[in-house]
Amino acid sequence: MSHQQLAPTGSALWVEKEPTTPFIADSHHVPLDHLGRAFAEGRPLAILIGEGKSGASYLIRRFLANIENDAAVARITEPCSDAIAGMREIIQAIGFEPKDMGLADLQNVFTMFLSTQKTHHRRTVICIEETQDNGWWMLDAVRRLVELEMEGKFGLMVVLSGRPGLNELLNEPPLDAICAHAGQRIALAPFSLDETREYIRWRVESAGTADVGKAFEFHAITLIHELCAGVPDAISTLCCKCRELADKKGMATVTTDLVKRAGKALRMVPMMQLSDDETVSVEVYNVGPQSGRLIARANGDVIQEVSLNRERILIGRDELCDIRINSDLASRHHALVINSPSGVTLVDLGSTNGTSVDGRHIKQCELKDSDVIAIGDCKIEYVAGDNPLA
Repeated sequence: MSHQQLAPTGSALWVEKEPTTPFIADSHHVPLDHLGRAFAEGRPLAILIGEGKSGASYLIRRFLANIENDAAVARITEPCSDAIAGMREIIQAIGFEPKDMGLADLQNVFTMFLSTQKTHHRRTVICIEETQDNGWWMLDAVRRLVELEMEGKFGLMVVLSGRPGLNELLNEPPLDAICAHAGQRIALAPFSLDETREYIRWRVESAGTADVGKAFEFHAITLIHELCAGVPDAISTLCCKCRELADKKGMATVTTDLVKRAGKALRMVPMMQLSDDETVSVEVYNVGPQSGRLIARANGDVIQEVSLNRERILIGRDELCDIRINSDLASRHHALVINSPSGVTLVDLGSTNGTSVDGRHIKQCELKDSDVIAIGDCKIEYVAGDNPLA
């Protein structure tokens, strides 16, 4: 029986032994202080923006740990399908069983709970993570909750966290009015090189695999940091792939060459000449943004073509939009295309005349190759991949 049959591999340990104690880097202390100050000042809303999911998630866990004895907490970590699902999660988190209640009943229960909290001088905190992945209804629900707090002073605080694309959504009316109550948005910076080293050391020691110096070459960690731009999610994914390749080769230590192979497999680096002729055969997982383009047509003629080489593409009538539609049927900021590792998402920004995809009226949807977005008389085709329009 082989060693691999007797015990989990290094890559398996990295995944299975997910640390329960959050990693707080030096760059996290300032955002953590801002969250604590917002809570102490009784702000109804706080907004945390940063690349990746895990950094914000760790930060929120630490923030809640500091206040959990003083407040009721509802934390939504995954997107909810609709307003009823979202309210049910909140109601369950504060200790109620929603059963088959409708939206109005759920809202009434929550309002009564807030009134009870106020009577006993206790606070309530709702944290919504990866906010940009929820539908427009979630942002509207947040607006209503913040307005409720401003009118009733229930001691409610809503914490929104998400990727940079969330900024565009929050800047649109009527959300911009309630976002003013959040004060300055809290920015979560990516790791410095030293923080990346400490993060990898923490993950290695938490997994119980080996000393970090034996698990990763010094310069391999430097390359990991450069490829991932200091984003914790990407660092974790790349390290796991490195350990997987090391296990397949029977190597105890991840070298810079293995990092290049893993980065190539994850499409984080371009095709490159490796140190030998061995072919890497691994599952491809997109860590970077999706590739492709948007082709806008009016009266059948192509008027603009935009490559998906950025995280956000704003569509509307305003001159500063990435795709400008010179029509009264288009709102000033009409829709937003969010390009992330998980896919390309179209979000209607509360436009007057609406947005449709392949004839279906939408508020938010994931775009697929050859989908056609209709805004007034303008048609915008999404073409996946790098091939130009024929």
